[in-house]
Amino acid sequence: MSLTPADYGALTSCIAGMESAVREMDAAKDSYGHARAVVELSSDTRKTILAICAAKELGEGTAANAAEIKARASHQYQQMMKSHKAELAKAESVIAAYYTTKARWETERSKASAEKAMVQL
Repeated sequence: MSLTPADYGALTSCIAGMESAVREMDAAKDSYGHARAVVELSSDTRKTILAICAAKELGEGTAANAAEIKARASHQYQQMMKSHKAELAKAESVIAAYYTTKARWETERSKASAEKAMVQL
């Protein structure tokens, strides 16, 4: 049986899709790494924000539990948490986009395997 270039068209298309996904993942690797760090350190960041705001209250002689309550109610705490939540949302969006691209690559790889098997029949 003689194979024609048309027999390889779908396989070529899958390979091109894989290459495109790899380029996108490579371009996003730094932002993906930063996003993972933001998500993984989120708990520590929230604790640090609370500590910064509570330190002021503790310095004024307030009891620890009262200092925490006042810190959480402070404008500074609310602003810092708002900023952190925005950064966390952006990080989660970057991670989701990366995983979507990775899933597209895996889909193209599976399609390429199936096309290769069909061409070899």
